[in-house]
Amino acid sequence: MALPQTARVTALTGTPPLQAIGAGPAAGVEHDIIELREVQQLATRLLGIQFLEADDEAEETARLGRVRDYEQQLRAARFENFASRTDYSIKYANLDVIMDRGRSVCKIEWPGGNATGFLIGRKYLLTNNHVFDLMNAATKRNIPANKKTQNYRVTFFLSETQTNMSFTLVPRKPLSSDKALDYAILEIDIAKYGEDDLKHLRPLGEFVSEDLARGSVVILIGHPDGHDKKVEFCAVEGVDDSRTVCVNFGNSFAQAQTMTYHVSTFFHGSSGSPGFDKDGCLVLMHSRGFYPYQGAQSTIEQGVLLSSVKTHAKRSLPGDKFLEIFPEIQTGFTFN
Repeated sequence: MALPQTARVTALTGTPPLQAIGAGPAAGVEHDIIELREVQQLATRLLGIQFLEADDEAEETARLGRVRDYEQQLRAARFENFASRTDYSIKYANLDVIMDRGRSVCKIEWPGGNATGFLIGRKYLLTNNHVFDLMNAATKRNIPANKKTQNYRVTFFLSETQTNMSFTLVPRKPLSSDKALDYAILEIDIAKYGEDDLKHLRPLGEFVSEDLARGSVVILIGHPDGHDKKVEFCAVEGVDDSRTVCVNFGNSFAQAQTMTYHVSTFFHGSSGSPGFDKDGCLVLMHSRGFYPYQGAQSTIEQGVLLSSVKTHAKRSLPGDKFLEIFPEIQTGFTFN
């Protein structure tokens, strides 16, 4: 998620408050609570477990017990099946494809916050709409540092040996955006780089896929906490018309000196991270999540389907601009 600040939902006496993984220090608590309830409702519908707080204290205690039971059942199932029933493996040949496209993932920085984005067109960046809102709010605060355009930048970390590439990003109105889908297409200034430099960054708009279902595995690439680029594998537990839900539970069977594997780091700063399928196609964008109860090792995370973003952008962008960002790929092949 994008922001290093959490929002708390006030619960009844004796009931631990839920935590929302929010989008940054500038986020309003009331807005974060509304977003938390939205993702709780989505998780409840897709997973069949009640994540919304009950009004009655006894009912809330019972609800938390059911959530913990659900967590334990999932952990036990994974343990009995050597940690997971989900096939996280990918073809070795596809690893290079995913890593190559992962070079187009960038860190976004502005005064007081950071997030993740990725190159969707030659000079266009895709990230969450709430990330844009935070950058836009920073420019309006009467702080000298917030007025400097060089303090709004995106950086692509290509490899250990190649020079990093940074671009300025003035948070002006997005080319296309939607609060419900939580996406924004922003323009970056590429004037200081030549074509030879830009060829290292491949726009990802041509790789959008609609093929995502429950049980799928997505490969997330982003900058959690604004640190080095990381890669994580996450199982999709639910899909509706435009969003996905991933449930990540810590391994309760971990022992000292034993290496365990589970998704655990894609929290603050990860808003806007792309999710690829095993073939390297772009299927979702990471957006937000929450802890189902205080002190839980688990996190329920949510993303938006890139096919939904593409459909919305097609309605809001001029035809030529849409095809520039989301070019049509010719199917089939020829020997000519």
